[in-house]
Amino acid sequence: MQGTEWDLEPKTALDTRIHASLGSWYDLHGNLVDSRTEQKITQSELAKRLEITQPAVSAFENSNTLATQIDTIISYAAALGLEVEFSLKKADYPDLPES
Repeated sequence: MQGTEWDLEPKTALDTRIHASLGSWYDLHGNLVDSRTEQKITQSELAKRLEITQPAVSAFENSNTLATQIDTIISYAAALGLEVEFSLKKADYPDLPES
């Protein structure tokens, strides 16, 4: 699976806004992987809970891409005793030209 490519430097106001949300995605992914490690749960044990293979858990943990499906995130979190919360908030972006 290949993830979406993003420029490292935002070029427009929209790019800047997208990058802010992407940071939340990477934090969520990292927190899930850290939670498994902190709970001392092996990839194999988590795979059994998820009823998938250990290589599938490894692939998820090692490919922090936007292509990861939301049901995978929710299942992974649930198997660790966590809930995923979705929220939107009004962002305070600096004034930038739209293009």
